[in-house]
Amino acid sequence: MRVDLFVAAAHGGKSATVLDPVRRNFIPEYLYGLRLDARYRRLQAAVGNKCHALLEVGCGDGSFLKFLDQKMPAECVLTGIDFLVPQSDSSRPSRLTFTQGEFETAAFLVRYDTVVMFNVLEHLADPLASLRKISEHLQPGGVLLGEVPNWNSPWRKMFPRHWQGLQIPRHQTEFDPVSLRKMLSSAGYDVVFIRPLYDPGDLSVTLCNWITDTLKLRTPPRQAWFYFPVVLLSAPIVWLANVVTRDSGSIEFVARKR
Repeated sequence: MRVDLFVAAAHGGKSATVLDPVRRNFIPEYLYGLRLDARYRRLQAAVGNKCHALLEVGCGDGSFLKFLDQKMPAECVLTGIDFLVPQSDSSRPSRLTFTQGEFETAAFLVRYDTVVMFNVLEHLADPLASLRKISEHLQPGGVLLGEVPNWNSPWRKMFPRHWQGLQIPRHQTEFDPVSLRKMLSSAGYDVVFIRPLYDPGDLSVTLCNWITDTLKLRTPPRQAWFYFPVVLLSAPIVWLANVVTRDSGSIEFVARKR
């Protein structure tokens, strides 16, 4: 069975070697940095300073691992795997290791106490088998942290044809909190929590899909001139919707290997 771990930039379709078109100037790049920092803080909340070896499945261009390289204790080993990975700088010592290829056939030198996978699980042909495979590389009690699009997204219900979480055929499995909990449990994990995650991108990309389709534009939605203004307008709307509905376009999960 082939496990498809290629993960393009979130909500986009670019390969790991191409800069996300949204990050073309300092403002989007700054906002992307805030996203990395938010992920780091969620990681800290899940594992604290007890992380000695971390694996990112679907590391893309390595942005998060490079961010962690500036934050994590010096003894923490950092590894990433994807179909396309950045070139390692062999001119200086580094604790960062990038492995290119399929997760099932990759050989890792250590067992990890933490695995992270952001917007990856929905891409996999057999997510249950993949979660079990990940467990083989986790130490007992090791932490699995990730996020996936939420099938219960209010924006899917309002814009069913244009919801960004569909992305057929790139997204092969859809999750809600109930189905995600069942799958993690079946794969041998004890679920610590599954909760809504603030995600303005879910509404903004959905709206851009709708606008592009309605106006019959040929420009990809995330490269249209109106994309960034829609992101800014969506942010407070999504926050308010999260407060009122207690739901969101993405769900975060933390689980431990039994």
